[in-house]
Amino acid sequence: MPAKITKQSSTQARRTKTRRAFLFDHHSDQVSQLYRHFGKQIRERREKIGLTQTELAKEVSISRGYLSQIEAGQRQVSLHVALKLAMLLRLSIDGLFDAD
Repeated sequence: MPAKITKQSSTQARRTKTRRAFLFDHHSDQVSQLYRHFGKQIRERREKIGLTQTELAKEVSISRGYLSQIEAGQRQVSLHVALKLAMLLRLSIDGLFDAD
């Protein structure tokens, strides 16, 4: 019995292409430096006020592993998580992202 040949719809054909409104290099040195600085600021402030990663992660409603990756600069942070972290740690959001 011959293999069944199916026609690819135009929707399926479009899905094979990269769908981006703009191109952004998430792995550039500048972006990596920004996330490392952000994570360092979070870690330093968390330690200064005496919170563990588990305690802070619970307050922000994220996993401890996710917080650990944020602090190591290995994870991109959504805006709502960054705002929650800044609020709980009593930091300004612009200070967290200012990479001097």
